[in-house]
Amino acid sequence: MVAYVQDYASHLPVAEGLPTMPADPAHPLPRIRELLSSYAGDSANLFKCPNEQADWFDKEGSSYEWNYALNGTMIDKPGFSLLNLPPEKAPLMYDYENVHIGADGSGTKNTLFADGHVVPL
Repeated sequence: MVAYVQDYASHLPVAEGLPTMPADPAHPLPRIRELLSSYAGDSANLFKCPNEQADWFDKEGSSYEWNYALNGTMIDKPGFSLLNLPPEKAPLMYDYENVHIGADGSGTKNTLFADGHVVPL
């Protein structure tokens, strides 16, 4: 993600959140995996969660949903925020389903934040 943002003047990708159901069916956006795959090398499995249960990778091209609310957002600008959240609290990508076991035994999603850290939520 960092390399992409550096190559695109600090702008986040513009991608569908749910590629099989584009926000504008007449003008569908690319899948996040298509935009980031050249930065990940040939490792398509980087976009596949080993715990997924509903075949999201096969259906959507990734096990992780892109937060399309941030499409094209410039993250290096002063005051960057999502709903007044600082980058360390702004989610970029997360599992489509709660497939990871949380500390309390409930299901969680691994979530990538705009500052680069990943945590289960």
